[in-house]
Amino acid sequence: MRKLFLSLWIFLLSISGFPIQSIGNTNGKDSTRQHINMTVSSREKDQKLEGMVLDEEGYAIAEVVLEAKQNGKVRTVQSDKYGKFQFSVDSGLLSIFAQKEGFLAGGEIILVREGRPIKNLQIVLKKRYSHILGIVTDGVKALSGVTVRLRNENLETIDQVFSDALGYYQFRNIGDNQKVAVSVYEEGFQEYISDFFLVDKNYEKEHIILRKKEKNML
Repeated sequence: MRKLFLSLWIFLLSISGFPIQSIGNTNGKDSTRQHINMTVSSREKDQKLEGMVLDEEGYAIAEVVLEAKQNGKVRTVQSDKYGKFQFSVDSGLLSIFAQKEGFLAGGEIILVREGRPIKNLQIVLKKRYSHILGIVTDGVKALSGVTVRLRNENLETIDQVFSDALGYYQFRNIGDNQKVAVSVYEEGFQEYISDFFLVDKNYEKEHIILRKKEKNML
């Protein structure tokens, strides 16, 4: 009954033109309004950056480690099996450093503007290449014109070269982080194949010594 009387009294005052100061409920509304404003402001600052890591041929690179630096903060993420990555960013300059075995390190420096999400950022990494160099001999003298093959783990030929007048041979632009072997099949000599080794640097002393076939093997 008192609540009904109070409501009626407030109504009469309001239509008579008297200013009424709301008590209790108004503070609650203001508090709610402030909370909403804070939430919206927080969401505006918390933006998403989405991108992908690719090689020079446009293929996705999985499990690339990305280090992002912004406003004195550092975070580390990793690309998924499709080469994609995403993380939250603030407004301001952002530097991204990407690295993976078998590739040269790369990255991007971008300016993140408030309210402008970044999508489809592409980071392209170049493959790291090595070379293999050596001399073909019969144990005494250099052999020229010998066919030297580079084989993968399935013994498939992935490249072949000929030794020069001084017996030198060289394989260039070999993609890192693959296991290879060097082989020679030359008439009058025993077949030669090296042990498999991981290409993770330049090899400049992969010399080959061919053994002559014995007469009963000819």
